[in-house]
Amino acid sequence: MSRPSFTGSDQPTTNFSVVLALYSIILNVKMAFGGLHLQVLLVALCLHVSAWYLLISAWSNAVWTCLLLGTGGSLSMGVSLIYFWALSHRPSSHQSFLGFNGNLLVIAIMKLTGPSSFKRAIEAWKTPRKFQEKLLQKIIKENGDTEYGKRFNLRDIHSLDEFRRAHPLTTYEHYRSYVDRMMDGEKNVLTRQTPTSYARTTGTTGKSKHIPYVNKLAIFETLGAVSDISLRENAPSLGLFQRRLYLYVQPHVSKTTSGARVETIATLPAIPDVFLGLFTTPGPGLRLQTIYEANYIHLLFGLLERDLGVIQMTFLTFLENLMEQLKNCWREILFDIENGTINANLSLPGDIRKSLLIALGNGDPGRAKELKEEFKRGFSGILKRIWPRLQVVIAIDRTNIWPKIESKFARGVKIMSGGYACSEGFFGVCLGPARMNQVAYLPFPTDTVAEFIREDDIGQSQPKTYFLDEVEEGECYEVVLTQGQSCLYRYRLGDVIQITGFYENCPFFQFMYRTGQMLNLIYEKLDQRVVEDAVKAATARWQGVSLVDFVVAESTLVPDDYTELAGHETTPYYLFFIRIEGDESRSSTGLSADEKIMIDEELRLRNGDFDRLRREGLISHPRVYSVRPNAFDALQKYILANSNASILQYKIPQKLRLFPMVQVMLENSYID
Repeated sequence: MSRPSFTGSDQPTTNFSVVLALYSIILNVKMAFGGLHLQVLLVALCLHVSAWYLLISAWSNAVWTCLLLGTGGSLSMGVSLIYFWALSHRPSSHQSFLGFNGNLLVIAIMKLTGPSSFKRAIEAWKTPRKFQEKLLQKIIKENGDTEYGKRFNLRDIHSLDEFRRAHPLTTYEHYRSYVDRMMDGEKNVLTRQTPTSYARTTGTTGKSKHIPYVNKLAIFETLGAVSDISLRENAPSLGLFQRRLYLYVQPHVSKTTSGARVETIATLPAIPDVFLGLFTTPGPGLRLQTIYEANYIHLLFGLLERDLGVIQMTFLTFLENLMEQLKNCWREILFDIENGTINANLSLPGDIRKSLLIALGNGDPGRAKELKEEFKRGFSGILKRIWPRLQVVIAIDRTNIWPKIESKFARGVKIMSGGYACSEGFFGVCLGPARMNQVAYLPFPTDTVAEFIREDDIGQSQPKTYFLDEVEEGECYEVVLTQGQSCLYRYRLGDVIQITGFYENCPFFQFMYRTGQMLNLIYEKLDQRVVEDAVKAATARWQGVSLVDFVVAESTLVPDDYTELAGHETTPYYLFFIRIEGDESRSSTGLSADEKIMIDEELRLRNGDFDRLRREGLISHPRVYSVRPNAFDALQKYILANSNASILQYKIPQKLRLFPMVQVMLENSYID
């Protein structure tokens, strides 16, 4: 029985060429009206019509032609339905058609992989020991026959307990010679696979560390999938296609002799710009290496996006800096939004400026007018006024400045912490208030073998360690990592955390301090918690001012022949540099003697050894300086100029470890 004939069998190819031509015109001709939404709609309609045409034409052709046309028709139908579905979710009109498709693909991948990744994480949190045993054996199977694996007999290790007994605790110096050889191109040293990148540490006090990564992108994908589900649990009204303002400055990237990238852990993976459509800033804008220019471009494209859903950054201090910049340059940005221009005074590479101008288009006078009215009203609660659908700020708040930012700019916006990460590895994820009643992090038992050293034992070289199912709530521990991705085994991270509870059967934790930031002149060992609590308690007793930030240094950094520091003596002491704000007459002058003494009093109350050493005269009284408003900016500038640190890695160090840093703060202090 013959198939019904709906069209001549010699016509499908010719007629389909007409359809493809129309499709090509829609793709390549800039639409005069309707922008991206009309463009997507027309493409979807074109595909939909093409699908029906192909499916009908398939009936009147030979079997193979029928299969070919039927397959093409089915694919066209599927894509057209996906486009119709995407349009119902209000995608941003401020992106190219190509960028829209890239964003659509990323969302599809997250939707497909996210639930399974999260389900696996839940299973691991229920039985962490089981997953840790499996992970260790996977690492040993992968790297047991490397030079390192043979030297430390990894193949003879069959359990976590055996691993704990057989392999020593390590620091980076244990790996430096291995890593140097790998960076020169030698293979099968620490890992069977060839590392694709090396995470570079700041090197503010010595040689940088270079942590090898076999596949950093895979870690981003795992962390991203779990974090995205957590984000949507905590912000259920966040739209699927709402975009993010990502505050990012491109760190310097170099190559090893073997061709691997040398970068910071926060450097975006080398992926095509088309897959960066989630962010409001086009790909070229994410390659800017100066903070002022990068922030300007982030603001320019971010302000165009009225339906912005998320603001994301590494540390929350970036948002504070961004808002200060916006206060000073919003008029210039609105001019650019209105006219489709980019400020000529910005120092931008020519190719990046050209690409950004193309992405910017002809301007949006309506949006510029709307923004102008809001800025004229002032900056109180500005974030929700310029972005009414803004839901969440994602950032690490190490200095507890969110209450200040929220009251000034962000009323009605939630904050969520990002993942817990450092150059040596990704260690934890924050699930937010939807699942946890505090800001805390859960380890990934599927990606990192975790051990913990009790706080009292940190000073030992090879202390006893505890696994995830052996730690106790309320106790503090130093973190020890084993990761196949970063080729580290029983690596002492130097981060001290506190176990603050359990989710399922897995402990969650809060960061407390870095062992390298410990203050210690004799044997008193003042950790960051004690020092911070003392400074906060003392400044709370000062009248008319509030604490902004502070840093501390040990007097042993000061050379004996340095004569510009009044009152310097050989008996050791601490130097406190404190930034306060409030009463103008107070915050722009030095501190009284009584106020300075309060720092000493609060420290002595909190540390018995410090009190004893002060009483015995073995430690002198702290020297306390009130610093000028630009002091911490000057410190940041010095550190970034004299180390391998990038702005993405930078956070104010609570302990100054080099004398030039002390000099910077002294030069920017109010000297009594």
